[in-house]
Amino acid sequence: MYPEFIAIYIGIAVIIALGIAILILLIKLLKNSNDFPMPKQNMAPTIKAQPNVSNASNQENGNMAFCKKCATQFNASERFCPKCGTPR
Repeated sequence: MYPEFIAIYIGIAVIIALGIAILILLIKLLKNSNDFPMPKQNMAPTIKAQPNVSNASNQENGNMAFCKKCATQFNASERFCPKCGTPR
């Protein structure tokens, strides 16, 4: 080993140590971000049925709507499609 290269070897060792430290921190950060999973998009919300409303009276009054996603016909007062859960 030449004494002139000692500074270069130390610099390379410091750069490698910093790279390893950065990789460890990135791995920890990615593991922590997986602790909070994203909500599922296709989950249908719970919909309470209206006891005194009939489909025949809604069709006569024009209170029916169609889902944008699955084309299911449903009551216009509902906020979500009863079949797929897509919002109105």
